[in-house]
Amino acid sequence: MKLLWLLGAVVAFLGCADPDPGPPTGDCPANAVTNAAHRGTGVNTADNPFPENTLEAFAQGKVEGAQMIELDVVHSLDGALMVIHDPTVDRTTDGTGCVGDLTEAELKQLDAAVGTPLEGTGVTIPTLDEVLASTDLGVNIEIKVHTGSCSTTDRARAAADVVAAIHADTTGRRFVVSSFDADVLSDVQDLDPSLYLGLLTLVPDDAALAESRGFDSLNVLSVNVRDAVDADAIRAHGLDVVVWTENDPVNIDNHFTTGVDMIITDEPDRVEAGRVAWCERNGY
Repeated sequence: MKLLWLLGAVVAFLGCADPDPGPPTGDCPANAVTNAAHRGTGVNTADNPFPENTLEAFAQGKVEGAQMIELDVVHSLDGALMVIHDPTVDRTTDGTGCVGDLTEAELKQLDAAVGTPLEGTGVTIPTLDEVLASTDLGVNIEIKVHTGSCSTTDRARAAADVVAAIHADTTGRRFVVSSFDADVLSDVQDLDPSLYLGLLTLVPDDAALAESRGFDSLNVLSVNVRDAVDADAIRAHGLDVVVWTENDPVNIDNHFTTGVDMIITDEPDRVEAGRVAWCERNGY
């Protein structure tokens, strides 16, 4: 599927590059687009060697050229910000139950590489602090607001703990806080108005809501931003345009032409290859 090297991931994990390099520089407009590694290198599948939302996946995202990683946070029973997407551990680990019903120690005992080639090798669910300590890339923190059979997310607590983690970070890296829940983003904004906030959505029509709340970007399902008209309609509300989750080379190329601000992807190497090709084809 794509060239992946575990050794390269280990090198990146140890951190050998300058902190938060940001997008490539130069005159090519495509160089202004941030490449963000979605949960590292995508979701848990048998052909993805790096389990989602793990230190191993984030390290591989760096190897593949990402300037930023995207991750999800959910509180454990004892208040740790755990990096996991779902409200339960069922899909991505060998355990069962709600994340919020298990302590950090209990969550750490689970195999977070189930269904991938790294199953059984000791991969665990990281905390947000562990991720920040492991990488020098920028970080897009998505606050998951779960309702239903699992414990309802305490928005104020989630916002406060995410802001505290960002304030404790001394790297000077770029942070984005995103969520599908506008209220939790407003809670973050109340605590620190300087933080960059992105409203996740399926459709561009939510640009008016994001503008009314004073957010910085609209993070839209990629298929719904297909040309400059779509992007300009979002920018008319004073917002940056972020697309997720795009892996197709043709669509990636189109996003460079459209001039989006960030591409969130399972395949950071494809975005970097697409960037180079776009710049060369357009004479830069």
